[in-house]
Amino acid sequence: LFYQTMERAGVLCVEGDWSGRWLIRNIKRGDFVHFHWPSFAYFYQNSKSLTRRLFLKFLLFLVFIRLRGAYIGWTAHNLYPHDGGKNLMVHRFARRAIVTLSKTIYAHGVSASKLLAHEFGLPSKKLVVIEHGNWVGYYPNEISKTDARNKLGLPLLSYVYLFIGMCKPYKNIEKLIHDFKFHSSDEVLFIAGKFQSETYYGDLKSAAGSDERIVFRPGFIPDDELQDFLVAADCVVLPYADILTSGAVMLALSFGRPVIAPGLGSLVDVVSDDCGILYDPEIKDALSESLKKVKTLIFDERQIINCASRFSWEKSVRIILAHDRFRLSQKNRNGATYDL
Repeated sequence: LFYQTMERAGVLCVEGDWSGRWLIRNIKRGDFVHFHWPSFAYFYQNSKSLTRRLFLKFLLFLVFIRLRGAYIGWTAHNLYPHDGGKNLMVHRFARRAIVTLSKTIYAHGVSASKLLAHEFGLPSKKLVVIEHGNWVGYYPNEISKTDARNKLGLPLLSYVYLFIGMCKPYKNIEKLIHDFKFHSSDEVLFIAGKFQSETYYGDLKSAAGSDERIVFRPGFIPDDELQDFLVAADCVVLPYADILTSGAVMLALSFGRPVIAPGLGSLVDVVSDDCGILYDPEIKDALSESLKKVKTLIFDERQIINCASRFSWEKSVRIILAHDRFRLSQKNRNGATYDL
């Protein structure tokens, strides 16, 4: 949606290929090379030697892009990659490289921008605050709650907490399972999403034990099936241990579902009392108390969707175009944005 909005504004957007041959053929003066997750270009978790080689290639390509007269931009979805984090030297060096060589760093919200500025010592002229747009109306949303629950095999009268998204340790799902197990029998915890690690899946299954109220649906969820999970839920719980920006939060709000999440990163700019509960992750029982509290509150689905609708791709694109002064002539492809 971000790139579609950019193209409607007159900027040619091309999905790039992270190879020297492609960069030599395509990158021209005035182009803008945009990164979302730089670590995908250099980090290979199972091989330190391969990671070192890819990292050197990463640095070489960044320098080549700048020497070609193109600009680099990075949308910072996290401070450091969740696989390894700041503890890995390669991530610290890579972040320093992308921060130094980028013309612009984009942050989703004021709170995220402050964290980025503090962590990397960013000057204000390099840091631009944009919004993570909503997905209202983008995914199918036509099924009824009754039909969704019947389809997923969920009890019709139970209160359903949903975790949805990629299942990884930093998302703290084991804490959610632990706290949920002390709750009443008329509740269901539904954990849906792809597991990158079978070991982590096994750990969570062990944590759930024989509790039949905890339901797993491992695997990638196609776009047209997202409605089944979100409409079936009463609340979406995202108990991250570490987070800067969350697409899953915006997904839940776009379906009119209240969110329980820690008051971290950009979430404090997104989740208000009208659309969910933010808890202090430093307080031991804060998540458990939030699980209890949400059942006592009345949320208006339409109001939650309105909260999500405040966050616009169009507004973010206007900010980016005004700040970075893209050349909109496509005759010689100057001003093209390459998504890498």
